[in-house]
Amino acid sequence: MKKPKPHPRLAMLHEQYGSSASAITLRGFVGPSAEGSVRLFPTPNGGDCVEIPESAILHFEQTDVSGSTELFIEPPVIVTVVSTRKVPLVALALRQQDGGPGDAGPEKTCLEKRIENCKSDPDVKDKAFCDSEEGKRVFRLLCDLFGDPKIASGSVIV
Repeated sequence: MKKPKPHPRLAMLHEQYGSSASAITLRGFVGPSAEGSVRLFPTPNGGDCVEIPESAILHFEQTDVSGSTELFIEPPVIVTVVSTRKVPLVALALRQQDGGPGDAGPEKTCLEKRIENCKSDPDVKDKAFCDSEEGKRVFRLLCDLFGDPKIASGSVIV
């Protein structure tokens, strides 16, 4: 029986990086980024993205038809996840701090505070988002990056 031909991309990766090459493949849309890095968005509409050092990209293929790009990345690379959420500034400024003076209740976690703030925010139209897995993912990220939501003299510290 005749052996099937290797896929051209796999043959190229094998030829350039050896049989141990096990690149991670990411597909998305390349957006503007700082020198030395590539930002890859899941959609052409922007929003969350992954920033990848150019030096970790083994190979890439771009299609003119869809505008998408497929990146082949070294597995041990450290990437930066950039997550954004658009919120009216007024909504942030009007939020009330949890647990005023005399509140003897148990200390709430950062995640609980952010969920509660989401539920009480008049600008959040879909309150189901506040308890959803996607909402919790966003709030965990905000907690990791910024800690507890704080309000200082009428202004919000994210």
